[in-house]
Amino acid sequence: MTPKVTKKSEATRAHILQTALGLFQEHGFEKTTMRMIALACDLSLGAAYYHFKTKEELVLQFYAETGAEARSHNGTITAASRDFKTRLKALLQFKFTQMAPFRELASVLARQATDWRNPLSPFSAETRPMRDEAIGLIEEVLEGSNVKVSAPLRPHLAKMLWLYQMGVILFWMNDPSPEQRRTEELLDLSLALLHRLLQASTLPFMRGVNQSAVRIVELVEGLAPTGEEET
Repeated sequence: MTPKVTKKSEATRAHILQTALGLFQEHGFEKTTMRMIALACDLSLGAAYYHFKTKEELVLQFYAETGAEARSHNGTITAASRDFKTRLKALLQFKFTQMAPFRELASVLARQATDWRNPLSPFSAETRPMRDEAIGLIEEVLEGSNVKVSAPLRPHLAKMLWLYQMGVILFWMNDPSPEQRRTEELLDLSLALLHRLLQASTLPFMRGVNQSAVRIVELVEGLAPTGEEET
């Protein structure tokens, strides 16, 4: 009896999420209410709240599901090539494919990034599991690739590239060019530049630059909420 209830509950949750995403796209995140979502799903408000307590929970679930999908696909990317640029570009392009149906919603949610205390910010305590998972995917891209980087920089590289990824995604969200061709050009140019800089990081005269880069990551990490701060 329990498996049937579980499957029904999962189906209801999936239906609520897909309906909510559509309403967020149509009306905007702020204007969409849980009552509107419940009505569109033909559920009572209490039933909707049983599955998702807030709109933010719905978005966090969306983040988690797209993250799981990317994790499943990442093995295909790493198996196809050892080339660092090819791997990272493929990962970013997969992210674009995932978000393409929700591009307008993603642009609205990106505004939450400016307030790291907002639960929907990619730097918030609530999104930390998804953030760690995204950094883990980049670590998989780096592992076994042909990238050469200085030893002190290597432990921090996935986090640095995650910050780069966030910048590229923000550019893609706002790219008005047909089929986001400017984003494609940006990817090619920036990845080539990144690859050269990483290769140069092994040279002795780059030691100071490497130290500064590591310190920047440490400063960003120190500012991001962890969920363990005193209240």
